[in-house]
Amino acid sequence: MNENWYKTAKIGEELYKDASIKDWLSPKLLSALLAVLAGMLTIGTAAKNYQVREQDIKNALNNKELVSQIQQTQQTQQTQQTQPERLYNAYERENPKPMNVKSAEPISKAEVMTWISWAEGKPFYSKHIDPNGKDYIVGYGFNLTGRDKNEILQIFKQLGINYQKIMSGKGKITHEQAVKLLDYDINRLIIKMPSIIPNFDKLPKDAKLVVVDMAYNMGIPKFRGFKDFIAALSNYDYNIAAKEMVNSNWYNQVGKRSKALTQKMKNLSST
Repeated sequence: MNENWYKTAKIGEELYKDASIKDWLSPKLLSALLAVLAGMLTIGTAAKNYQVREQDIKNALNNKELVSQIQQTQQTQQTQQTQPERLYNAYERENPKPMNVKSAEPISKAEVMTWISWAEGKPFYSKHIDPNGKDYIVGYGFNLTGRDKNEILQIFKQLGINYQKIMSGKGKITHEQAVKLLDYDINRLIIKMPSIIPNFDKLPKDAKLVVVDMAYNMGIPKFRGFKDFIAALSNYDYNIAAKEMVNSNWYNQVGKRSKALTQKMKNLSST
């Protein structure tokens, strides 16, 4: 099924509530008719799939008043939704949320900052080599070499941090600046997450915390590589998501952090 079919079927449901249509047109017939109008199914295919007579569909197609009303409703629906909304709504219909999963919960930036500051430990006020041995970091894991230099220069300028001194190892940041760098990164990740995990906003609080911390810890490019983990979350399958975490190299690289995050995910599978 594609997005357009779901969209037209939904319009059919809404139009069916109209008494003048409901009196003589069944929901299945109206949905089939809409599919034909949208050019996505032949009359024969629509009739076969929805167990309605071809002649019924042809008769409905000849009803100019009904056809006009349907087309106007389609146009209204399209203008009221943005393209991302339409795509996401189609995704949600293709991947329905299981009835027994925990409901979505909002998560504040302060909660994420508290968790990540614990996971990162004491902030570094001067340039420090990352545990991976490849990147330099400062503050609560703010990456100095694994991101665009212009981005660093811009945020450093806003916070009054001397980039040259920090990179030379001769400068330091304050605790307040370390917190603001963390705030900047978390805000960026929370905004970015829905483009990586389509149903991010509908996940429970702990699932959101897990994915934001994982992306913060390993960086967005590597996080995108956890495709099976992301797929499991997209289907609200926290048990599989936890297994994917354990089966990754990341799990054994970050010590207590990965164990604590995995436990949070496992706990969601039992709620």
